[in-house]
This record gives sequence, structure tokens and C-alpha cells, in this order.
Amino acid sequence: MVVSSFGKPFSKKRFVLVGVSVLCSLFFVALPGIAAEQNQTLLSEVTTASEEDDTLDIYGNANGDNTIDMRDITYTARIILWLEDETALADANYDGKITARDMTQIGLIILGRERELTVVDSVDRIVTVNKPMERMVVFTYPVAEAIKIVKAEERVSGVSWDIARKKTFFPELSTRPSAGEASSPDIEKILELDPDIVCTGRLLGTSDGLEDNLPAAIALLRWDMGRLAMMKNNVKKLGYILDTEEDAELFCEFYQDYIDETIKARVAEIHDDEKKRVFVEHFKDYHAFVTGSAGHEVCEAAGGINIAADLPRMSERPIVEVDKEWL
Repeated sequence: MVVSSFGKPFSKKRFVLVGVSVLCSLFFVALPGIAAEQNQTLLSEVTTASEEDDTLDIYGNANGDNTIDMRDITYTARIILWLEDETALADANYDGKITARDMTQIGLIILGRERELTVVDSVDRIVTVNKPMERMVVFTYPVAEAIKIVKAEERVSGVSWDIARKKTFFPELSTRPSAGEASSPDIEKILELDPDIVCTGRLLGTSDGLEDNLPAAIALLRWDMGRLAMMKNNVKKLGYILDTEEDAELFCEFYQDYIDETIKARVAEIHDDEKKRVFVEHFKDYHAFVTGSAGHEVCEAAGGINIAADLPRMSERPIVEVDKEWL
């Protein structure tokens, strides 16, 4: 707690709100002729979305540095003053234009007091979620793991049957009502559970009917939690949606450190001739993961050689059926 010059407590949240107001005032009276040297200094402190391979696709991440903070308010103000090029994610309130209202929305996101949050899910669907998020139905094992990671299990009101039967790994979630399978969800049960959002996996080449049958009041989010390259990004998004950013950030730091300092370091010591040849099987017999799949990524990251990596896919899904004799 900070004490003001008037001797009264000055909370951190109030400080952020005052900061937003001051920034709005300053930038709207600022002259466009800000010195080039000053511009270059600010530019060196931000990363635009186009420079980031795994940009945190939340509307409000204006400067693309994967953290929503006061710098995003500053960056948005500079866009309004024509000092920066527009970025899609600067449209924090997702109304099609970048104005001072977006600066206000970013301030509310920083405080965790926004009434809505717009994100891009793993299949590039733009989804607006009402906040605070109180109830959700969760399908697929990897998504349930992510919910555990961000410590939001108490807000899960329903799960898929495969999560419900994994009582050892999901002691809390397995007690929730089942709402069918991820590939064929029970729409009536979902409606009965009355969730704010439904979290499920990405289905390639098939349809589970959720887009067609869920009412607009229930937000649908599709997550790819199995891909190593997307794991951190998606956990961070969940943290913002569920207001558990600190837990999400702690996991992401642990996750990246463990991959870099432990797994990659050990794998780097394995000579190519010593690497094990691996058949990474899907759920069905003789169906293998190929390049572009989570199974392939994990195999390579662990120092294995996926023998089915370069086989032609069956469809847009990164899976191939192999002959028993070939195997």
C-alpha cells in the first residue's frame, strides 16, 4: 500500500486507474511533433505483434509483447495520435475502431475488472467472453489439465465422460456431471448445466455440432493444449479469461525453464546415431502421428525419431494409418 501526499492510503489499483486517466489526458494534448529520439526510445521498449511468433491473441495486447500492462495503454495512445501503426489487438473492446475506450478497456483488464474479454482460440475463432467467468463445461483431457494448472477446477460444472472416469488424475473434476464425449457432446446436458463457456479441443475434418447448437450466450473456446509450441500461449489466455494470471504465469515460467534447461540440454547430448526410433500411435491401432501433430512434437523434443513423421496424411488431420507389415 502506497501513502499519498495527503496521508491517505493509495492502493495499487487506484494508482493504475489514475495512471490511465493521466495518460489519456497527456496524449490527447500532446503535439504530433514529439522528438524522433524520444520516439525511438519508446519503440525500443515494445515488440509489435508481427515480430512475435506466439503472440498472446487477446484484444488488449496492443504492443504484442504478450503481457497486458500500462505499456499497452501507452502504445494505443500513440496509435490514436498516428505515431504508431495500428495493430489488430489494440482494438481492446473489439468494436472495429481504436479509440480512448480501448485504453480504458486495457486499464480494466490490468485491474481484472473488465466485463468482457475478446480472445482468439486455437482454430482462429474470435470469441468474446463475459466476465467474471463463473461456470464452464470442459471437454478433452489436455484442456482439463490446463484448468488444473490455472487452479480453476471449482468453476467447472460439467466434463466429458473420459475426464469423469480418470478419478486418480482428476479427483475433483471426475465428480462433475458428464456431458458426453468431446466428439459427440450432449447438448441438452450442456444447456442444463448452464455454463458461461464451453472449453473443448480442436477437431479437424469432423464436426461435434457445438457451433451450430450452442446458444450465443454460451461462449465456445477450442484449445490445442497438446502442442508444445502452443501450450504456454493457451495457458496464459486461460489465465486472463479465468482471472488466474499469476498461476498461469508461474506455470509458464516453470514449463519453459524445464524444457530449455533440462529436456533440451539432455537431448542435445544424444548423438543422432543413438536416438531411438519410435512409432507414436494414435488412439486407434496402427494409426500414427505425423509431422505437425502433438505426438510428433513430443517425440522429437524427447530425443526420439518418429518413424512415421514423413508419411502422407489421411486428411487434414496429422494422422496416418500404416500397414502392419510396414510397422
